[in-house]
Amino acid sequence: MRNPDLVLESLKKHSNNNQYVYEKLYRNLYNPDFFLKAYTKIYAKKTDEFSIQRVEKLIEMLKNESYYPNPIKQKKDKKQRSLKKLSYEDKLVQEIIRSILEAIYEDVFSKNSHKNCQIAIRQIKRTFTGVKWWIEGDIKEFFNNINHETLIKLLRKRIKDEKFLRLMRKFLKAGYLENIKYSKGYLAVPQGGTLSSILANVYLHELDMYMEKFMEQYNKGAKSKMLAKKIPAEEYSKSTKTSKTLLSHEQFAEDYRRMKYIRYADDFLIGIIGTKEEAKEVKGKVTTYLTEMLQLELDQEKTSITHWRNKIRFLEYDIFVAVDDSAKNKDGTEPRGGMIKLSLPHDVLSSFMIRNNYMKIVNGKWKAMHRPKLLNYDDLKILSIYNAEYRRFYQYYKYAFNVKEKLGSAHFIFAWSFKKTLAGKYRTKVRKLMNMKTQSGQKKYFRNGVWGVTYINNRKEETFVPLFDKKL
Repeated sequence: MRNPDLVLESLKKHSNNNQYVYEKLYRNLYNPDFFLKAYTKIYAKKTDEFSIQRVEKLIEMLKNESYYPNPIKQKKDKKQRSLKKLSYEDKLVQEIIRSILEAIYEDVFSKNSHKNCQIAIRQIKRTFTGVKWWIEGDIKEFFNNINHETLIKLLRKRIKDEKFLRLMRKFLKAGYLENIKYSKGYLAVPQGGTLSSILANVYLHELDMYMEKFMEQYNKGAKSKMLAKKIPAEEYSKSTKTSKTLLSHEQFAEDYRRMKYIRYADDFLIGIIGTKEEAKEVKGKVTTYLTEMLQLELDQEKTSITHWRNKIRFLEYDIFVAVDDSAKNKDGTEPRGGMIKLSLPHDVLSSFMIRNNYMKIVNGKWKAMHRPKLLNYDDLKILSIYNAEYRRFYQYYKYAFNVKEKLGSAHFIFAWSFKKTLAGKYRTKVRKLMNMKTQSGQKKYFRNGVWGVTYINNRKEETFVPLFDKKL
């Protein structure tokens, strides 16, 4: 049997050749080493043991095509709906399929399609400068409405292995793409099977390719070097009388237009440097393409066209175009937009603080809370949970211009929640906690104006770990 890494590397070498068709993929599912590789990825930090007997039985079922993945059904709960736990065998098989599909497709996906929210956000900030109109794309119940036959047809473009495609049909019929939801923002991960992300991208890769061709056709003109210097509006009227190299604002709008596009999962964003009529036309064409070619429907109410003066919400960031003060016009024409600004929304921050039980809102004011569910953990574990939650949130929103201001205010509540939780654990007051000392006489929880936890490391030394603060 061939080494799985070598097999995947071989598949990857042909991925950029659109004419290349992959054959005999299914036989990789007869290779026990592929299952060991999948097991290592899934169960690396768990106690489940790799069972060669179970794998051999599974391989035999795959050979005679008697294997069927267990259906993913949602069970109702009073508070939430959760996916049924996948079986050991299903996890291994779908991980192998994912690795094969990723080797085939990952390198050919569009540069405007992203698995990582932060990369998408950075691209918007870098490349959407000067946008006049936003089109926020919202595909109605995307994962529930993926057409299985269309997906198989798209896979068949690159894969000529009917056994492999029949296995894909089994996973689709078992519901591995239905009721899958992506958490947006700093929780940006697909909720469900590992196949959901790669198959969604295979499906929407067609939209990405359509948009790239659309942009090539739409884009027109080149920026004048003189315009790039941001010549004041009153100088335009003078210069156009003596020089044909300078354009008026109206001529600039007619001779220059651009379209920007980016996608994460089933959400996409289009930026138009052009007229509102052109933005409406773009939205109409994208709607038609999705309906006719991919059997998908845009939610017309949520897919809005927004002027650059108004902010939009995308991937849990507020995004807007800053006014370019140096381009304000005295001739009555509209000033040009400038750089893209990213903002941490107040409601997103508030939701984060409430969801993690740092606080509650009383009479419109934030009030810190202790967290009873953490009281049975040791001090370092409590600190680690607080730090991991807050750091992850900060890392995602660090591109927002107001992140220091917003998280600076929230950190006060965050720190009080931590203090109250420790005080609750030891049934004491926060002020007494502040003065508690270790055996060496050092303060245990509060040093040099910073809250944290002192613990004994492997070298039997006292180590102070501070509560996370972006300023540290």
